[in-house]
Amino acid sequence: MKKLGKILLVASSVLSVGALALSIDAVSKNKEFAYSVGETNNDGFGIKRVVQGETVETPEFTTGGDSTIISPAVAQAKTNENNTKSLRFVAAVSMENDAALNEYLTGLNGKEIGFHVAYDKDASKVDLHLRIEYAYRSISAGENTYRANGELQEGEKGITDWINACGSTYASPDGVTYNYFLVLEIDEIAEKYLANIVTVQPYIKNGTEYTYASHYKKANANERSLFFLDVNGTQTLMKDNPANGTDSSSGEIKDEYMLTNVELNKGDAVTIRDSLGIAHKTFDHCLYGITEEGFTAEKTCKYDFYYKSKLNTNGNDNTYVSQHVITYYFVDRSWWNKDGAISTIYLWNSNDESSYNKAFPGEKMTYVGTYKNDDTRKVWSYEIDLDAGYDSVLFARTSPDGVTHWNAQSIDLTLTNKFNQFSLCSENWINVAEVERNKQ
Repeated sequence: MKKLGKILLVASSVLSVGALALSIDAVSKNKEFAYSVGETNNDGFGIKRVVQGETVETPEFTTGGDSTIISPAVAQAKTNENNTKSLRFVAAVSMENDAALNEYLTGLNGKEIGFHVAYDKDASKVDLHLRIEYAYRSISAGENTYRANGELQEGEKGITDWINACGSTYASPDGVTYNYFLVLEIDEIAEKYLANIVTVQPYIKNGTEYTYASHYKKANANERSLFFLDVNGTQTLMKDNPANGTDSSSGEIKDEYMLTNVELNKGDAVTIRDSLGIAHKTFDHCLYGITEEGFTAEKTCKYDFYYKSKLNTNGNDNTYVSQHVITYYFVDRSWWNKDGAISTIYLWNSNDESSYNKAFPGEKMTYVGTYKNDDTRKVWSYEIDLDAGYDSVLFARTSPDGVTHWNAQSIDLTLTNKFNQFSLCSENWINVAEVERNKQ
């Protein structure tokens, strides 16, 4: 019998027997992570089957490739009747003909097709190629049924609608039409594994040569949008910002993610990557390290990273970084540095003014040089670790040894990681307290 190949993406673990019923019982008896691929026909329960391919010695997932015959995967998490969860991955493929699917993917003339899958399970790393044995002409997701092959039935949407729903990275290139769906399921995921990240990339193997989809997909059974901080190629999952992340009362997922107290070495390369491995490289509110390729650590210290994903849907990144150790600069005037006077910095915590870096007039600053080729103005620097708790600062004019206060000082200023240069505005003793704030 010719198999119509329709898989239903629904929220229950076993559908009742019917024209398009689907059993999604796990093939393996291991109910923690088990693989299965759905296959159905018009007459009742289908058979779900997956064949393990080769074990991959060194797992590599690519992103930004130019493969056109197979799409990246879309992930869907669902809750089963026994309160376990399952993950389902769906991709689209361009078959060579519309052959009957009663043999292994005859439309691909015998080429192997499947998913490259990797995840951590307890202390083990699992990395496999999983060959699938069936493709599908239509899928149902939520309220929508998408048909990749054949005439649309009433209320159905086409493959173009599915591509558009998945986002621009799935757009079908000129001359390529996806006409079948591929499905991989990871069933009955136990509670302790819900946060485990599974990386999946569809592939086609012709002989010994693999052709992979242009992007991999990362997902877990918690059904979240995933964003990762990538440091020199190593990715760490970002968390909800407590202030702007998940609403504990409603459970609503908001649009800001974070990773704080990240220990970086000078020169470390950082970017934000989404679940497809696509980099978001624009950083705002950042003093140092901006390049076209992302952020480069200016100092060896801790950093905080924040990412607002919702703005990116409109094409505007709002990814920003806070650096814990910052070099602050003070630019004086000719009257200030007259007679060999230097600048000192006095730091304290506004909630505890007895905590200061050194008794007034503070610590001697380091002379950096003249300001923008103006020999009358000198630039002074001082490195501050914001973890020390200082939030307030003033600059004082002192004797060359930094001990005696020479009758001039700035107003009390607030430390911030949004700018790091304070420039004296007044050209004489009048309004000496005025200070301009800029990025260095």
